[in-house]
Amino acid sequence: MNMSKHTILSLILIGSSICGLRMHGQTTNLLANGGFEQGSDGWVNTWAATGSHVTDRTHSGHGALRISNSERKNSLWLQMLTDVPLGPMYRVEVYARRDVDTINATMFLHTNSPPYYRTASVGPIQQIGEWELLAVELSPRHNGELWIHLSGEGVGNVWFDDVTVTVAQSKTQRSAALNAITVDATATAAARAQAHLELGEIVRWADRDSQTACVHFRNVCALIPDDTPKCRMALDALAESSRRSRDYAGATQALRQKIDHYSAADTVEGAMDLAMLAEALGEEAFHLQPDYAAATARLTEALGLYMRAMAIYASLDPVAHKSAIDKMADRIVVTRYDINAYGHAP
Repeated sequence: MNMSKHTILSLILIGSSICGLRMHGQTTNLLANGGFEQGSDGWVNTWAATGSHVTDRTHSGHGALRISNSERKNSLWLQMLTDVPLGPMYRVEVYARRDVDTINATMFLHTNSPPYYRTASVGPIQQIGEWELLAVELSPRHNGELWIHLSGEGVGNVWFDDVTVTVAQSKTQRSAALNAITVDATATAAARAQAHLELGEIVRWADRDSQTACVHFRNVCALIPDDTPKCRMALDALAESSRRSRDYAGATQALRQKIDHYSAADTVEGAMDLAMLAEALGEEAFHLQPDYAAATARLTEALGLYMRAMAIYASLDPVAHKSAIDKMADRIVVTRYDINAYGHAP
């Protein structure tokens, strides 16, 4: 990306530690002054003074950040969150708006954790003159720093407000919500492996921890293959539960099962499933070190999956899925880099 051709507001979460925070159910904003209510306190502008604190156009409260470009420039605002624990998924949200169609606003984020930067992105915004929510999630591979970038590209004005960094809701919780299922994490009765679960029915888990409760849900899904939406979500949850317990092979196995039984080829959902499995293979590869031959095999498979996913997006609608195509292209570059790095490892 040519830094001379667009404005980047980079929020690098600096100096705060979140070690010791309760990871489950956490909704507190981990970012200081994300609403710019205290002006620019907590933010350091290190690159071109194109950003300013404003009070006349906000999403909420009494402050927002505005970038005004009469020509293409760069702006860099910094803040850093350190000691980000391995395991939780972090959700970053920001509200953005623009005044003309000659400028775009996007958001992407990464960590500085080895062996490489792991990126996620969302945007650009579609509306003109209206606030639009941008949200993206990322799970660090190691304890480290979390970097968030708000990018304005083009000529015009872009506003940002209400930036939040929270621990994301687990896929187990999202699965239950999307399928209208109540997860009773305090129940002692196991899920009924022989019975069909109806939408809205209370599911009683044998495990008090809802992070591992999806294992029972998966057992139910194995007996009701016609219950596709619910079981797809359950296998996502099982993959996340396995990853949290450091069972990385179990995570890839769950996602393979999902693709084998429930994925529809050449659809957006199918492409998403392929990318999810590729990401899990990358996670497994990293933890197979120093068995670099096995790690390289996982990464090679992941590379093929990313390429298949990108081809599906491109065949469906390359314009509508441009963001997903760009994301797959980034993953392909990173995965090729890691394959090369593992190939030269001692």
